[in-house]
Amino acid sequence: MSSVDHFSALSSCKELAYYMLFCGFYEDGCKLLEATLKFQIDRGASVSKEEKLLLEVIWSSRPDLRFAEVRWEPLSAEEQELVALQTRERICTTDYFFRPRVLPQSPHDWRDSSDPAFVEECARMLSWPSGDKWPDDETTREVLEAMQKSRSLLNGERPAPSIRSYSLEVGTALRVGTEEAREVTEQILENSNDVDWHHSSNKSWMSDCLCFKNMRPVLSSLSAQVLKLSRVDAGAACRDLVEAIESRLGGDLQVPLPSVGWNELLDRLAKAAFLVYGGDEYYKEVGIANYEDILFPPATQEEIEEAEDTLGELPADFKEMVAVHNGYAPISSNHLRFLTSDKV
Repeated sequence: MSSVDHFSALSSCKELAYYMLFCGFYEDGCKLLEATLKFQIDRGASVSKEEKLLLEVIWSSRPDLRFAEVRWEPLSAEEQELVALQTRERICTTDYFFRPRVLPQSPHDWRDSSDPAFVEECARMLSWPSGDKWPDDETTREVLEAMQKSRSLLNGERPAPSIRSYSLEVGTALRVGTEEAREVTEQILENSNDVDWHHSSNKSWMSDCLCFKNMRPVLSSLSAQVLKLSRVDAGAACRDLVEAIESRLGGDLQVPLPSVGWNELLDRLAKAAFLVYGGDEYYKEVGIANYEDILFPPATQEEIEEAEDTLGELPADFKEMVAVHNGYAPISSNHLRFLTSDKV
């Protein structure tokens, strides 16, 4: 965390907390979220109504996870319903969506269109809450059909719509049924390469979904194959991040880092890289199927000596590192890379 601007680090911690909650790791997600909100309040920032609603929804089914110290006025049942409606309106009208060239004359025109943007525009028009009432059951099913048609029309080739549309699709499916919501959520997570917690815009769609009532049974039934975070990794990340945040709250700039060898350090970095970027196209193109493919084989003593003949004596720690793994694959074609000893 920067000693001046904590916004970026806190946002990343929140994104990871939301993803932990999305994976069903409620204890770890709530602990991390509690630490970030405590830090946020301590620095004079307020907690948004959406964040309050998200927590109230979680606490309604897991009262044991309620924060020991809630430092804001809780939302009443009426306020929770109002915030939920406002969230739905924001999802339906946000400018993050791409717009069709021709606007629909009727929201039912989506059936005759092959333009995914046009179909989504119809879905947003149909799903708009009327006053304080949600669309009726028939309209809700039509919205879901339109959203699914829009996604199928994209077929992974055309530019995808804003990630915000995912929360509209999941929220609509949830109003149809738990099983429908599970199927939609798994399809989104499985078929969309850019749906991971590390993309900043995903914090919005995942946090929106966490605000939906009755979402917990959906998340608890998701297949482990579509989630990219294990319980062990979630627990370790939560422990380390909470310790770092609490240390900063106490005035310390950084928690002392544990001392580990090169083999463990590089192994951890490779696992983290594959966890975050394993679904990206570049890794697929270069044939990286697991985290072990990221790390290059060790440099031989002859290779190290050849590099020193050209460059002069290399730092001792660098030679120790390349003797374990002589470089690793970058996360993209234009990303910074750890060069092998012969290319230094």
